[in-house]
Amino acid sequence: MRPRAAAMTARIVLCTFLILIIAAVSAPVGAAAVTLAPATSDLRTPAGRAITALLSDHPDRAIAMLPGDFEHRIGYRPVLIDGTPANPDGGCSSPVPLPGRFEPLCKTHDLGYDLLRYAGLTGQPLGGWARKGLDAMLVRRMRAVCHDPLCRQSAELAEIGLRFNTWRQDSGVPVAETPVDLVTTTVGRIALAATGWVR
Repeated sequence: MRPRAAAMTARIVLCTFLILIIAAVSAPVGAAAVTLAPATSDLRTPAGRAITALLSDHPDRAIAMLPGDFEHRIGYRPVLIDGTPANPDGGCSSPVPLPGRFEPLCKTHDLGYDLLRYAGLTGQPLGGWARKGLDAMLVRRMRAVCHDPLCRQSAELAEIGLRFNTWRQDSGVPVAETPVDLVTTTVGRIALAATGWVR
């Protein structure tokens, strides 16, 4: 195959792959707009109660609801930043630079994800409502601090990344992945979406 033809083929394959990803992630947007109610059993768990408080109009109350062994298991003591609990060592992880004003918001989101990990470690993983709720909270807070088009565009890009990763990991416990894992889970989820097994 000639170099130009090979390059064109590669572009077509890449575009097709991206279209499949966008279609798969966007398909459930209407349903995802409806807030998922937590299961009663989730609300009986320490992590479930803490996340519920974090998502409420009084997120500061989550500090008092943190599991007693959270610091021992996860490795840090959450702090209050502007009245909201956060991971002091957290921050925004993104392949593209995000506005500095998002940093404290990402620290709170990181704490929420660590509560999801705590729930998984203690054998009480929470339903998809928790991770989706944490993602929605972060996007909502990002939009609230934006007052210019560039910032709002960054918030939209962050939402796409959150939706994609949460969808790819089936709204479950956040896990660290290698590039190979990322490709494998993406292809697997697209295949299942194409056959109608997932949305």
